[in-house]
Amino acid sequence: MNKLLLATTISSLLAGNALAQDTNQQTKEESVDKNKADYEQIVVTGTSRARLIAETPQSTTSLGEAEVAKLSMSSQADVLRYVPGVKVEGGGGEVATNLQVRGLPSSGQFQFTPLLYDGSPTLSAFGLNSSAYDVYYRNDLGIERVEFVRGGVSNLFGQGSVAGVINYLSKKGTEESESTVQLELSDNNRKRIDFATSGPLNEKGLFYALSGFYRYDEGPIDTGLPTEGYQLRGNLHKEFDDGSGYFTIYGQAIDDEVQFFLPIPLDSQSRDRVAGNDGSEVESTQTFYASGLSYDTANGRYTTPIEEGVATQGGSISMEFQKELGNDFNVLARAKYASYDHQFNLFLDGDGIINVPETQSEYLASRGLGDVQDAQFTYAGTDIALPEGDLLFANRIF
Repeated sequence: MNKLLLATTISSLLAGNALAQDTNQQTKEESVDKNKADYEQIVVTGTSRARLIAETPQSTTSLGEAEVAKLSMSSQADVLRYVPGVKVEGGGGEVATNLQVRGLPSSGQFQFTPLLYDGSPTLSAFGLNSSAYDVYYRNDLGIERVEFVRGGVSNLFGQGSVAGVINYLSKKGTEESESTVQLELSDNNRKRIDFATSGPLNEKGLFYALSGFYRYDEGPIDTGLPTEGYQLRGNLHKEFDDGSGYFTIYGQAIDDEVQFFLPIPLDSQSRDRVAGNDGSEVESTQTFYASGLSYDTANGRYTTPIEEGVATQGGSISMEFQKELGNDFNVLARAKYASYDHQFNLFLDGDGIINVPETQSEYLASRGLGDVQDAQFTYAGTDIALPEGDLLFANRIF
């Protein structure tokens, strides 16, 4: 239960009497001390130094371990929609979350709200790339809580923190060993196993925490393009013997693929889903047949990696050092090294010329390709000709 520290102010009953004022002041301090003993203090680590919620200069929302654990298999959008003041949607899949903070006109891929893990940004070059922040990390059972610190906090976390920051905080080991395994089996051949384990490594204040998952999923729509991959995350945490601080090393490795879905064409008059050439409603314009597309280039033959979807490989290592020096001086230092190979492959909804299904003659005429009598249409991977009445939909691969 979240409880805030409530300080009771006792007014002086004897105005002008110095002794009465001193007595009242002492009584107030004793009341505050009593409340401190009776009430749990909520510590916020979303700012540069841990402090009470009542004392932090920024407005902060925190989702605890129980809430995050329920959503550990979901996207960033599924987690962050529970944060007041932000509007999120999946964008087209598990990654590339579109997030809009109340009062700001723009949205999409954490443009004004950098995504942090354990106080370190997932990307350090804000605005100099076209990749989404959430392609480099996945949610798992090793997350203790997530905090959204509102307001411009660029002086604390670097460039881009116009609307605030979103900070995922990892579990750290304690004196008590703890392990959790979670298995999900579902339709569409979905399989996923998650785990988290933590505890002490020795009796000298050294602790460990390790978490991760492996999953395979043929997707909510049968396209022949599966989602598959894994992630491992962990940390080593050392408490100084004199209680003056700590040193933590974090690590992450990921090799994961997810599919990205964009809108499908609708009938231009009714706005209903269109029927395919087999008479069934079109559910997706993605198809594994596109995975064989290739063409010659000056550097050799190029084959599209479209079947890999949004693919991320690589990892990161970071450190955090905190030390109290006395006389209200404190050192907090962080450093991070990351290296990733990343692709964002997707099917676009149309070819930018005619974005609805067309007859074969309309398809040729719209692109200046001549008469239908001079063209031959066949099914992908075969020499079977399309029936004359079959419609075409020009789909781009990016």
